[in-house]
Amino acid sequence: MTVLRKSASALVAAFIALTLGLALPAVASAHAVKVSSDPAENAVLSGPPVQVSATFNEPLQKRFSAMTIIGPDSKTDPWQSGDPVVSGAVISVGMKPDAPAGKYTINYRVISEDGHPVDGSWPFTITGSGAPAAAGAPAVSQQPSGATSAAPTPSVDSTDGDLPMWPFVVAVVVSVGAALFWTQRRQS
Repeated sequence: MTVLRKSASALVAAFIALTLGLALPAVASAHAVKVSSDPAENAVLSGPPVQVSATFNEPLQKRFSAMTIIGPDSKTDPWQSGDPVVSGAVISVGMKPDAPAGKYTINYRVISEDGHPVDGSWPFTITGSGAPAAAGAPAVSQQPSGATSAAPTPSVDSTDGDLPMWPFVVAVVVSVGAALFWTQRRQS
């Protein structure tokens, strides 16, 4: 009887370990990914946009998010208007209308819903200055003709996405480990 009980416990433990081994990597790799930007990467605009934005595949946490505009003079302060705003899966920041012609780089650092930081950048070019081009307005050249930019509609979520997922995963793993330890100890 004890051999059968030990075999059943080992089989249950192996099943739980296999299930956690297959489930946890999917949770761990589910970080936010930038799916689109406005202006598009390497876009050439006739004038400065009103704002720049990046859309991600999942809601972002509002805390600790940052977005900066680096201008052709390698400075950030003169071209950014206001603080970055996070709304669901989109982060955006305003751009001053008197930005001169040149190459600009947008840098971002956001915290995904699962609590992991995600950062990156993309360039765009302004060929003239003056009145701002409306965000998403036609430009001299947005993308190569073969590229498609189907931006998904951000999901409406009743929460801010401010609660990271990792504490719950840790709690489940610790609980299962404690249960297995208690089961094995009780049998001996």
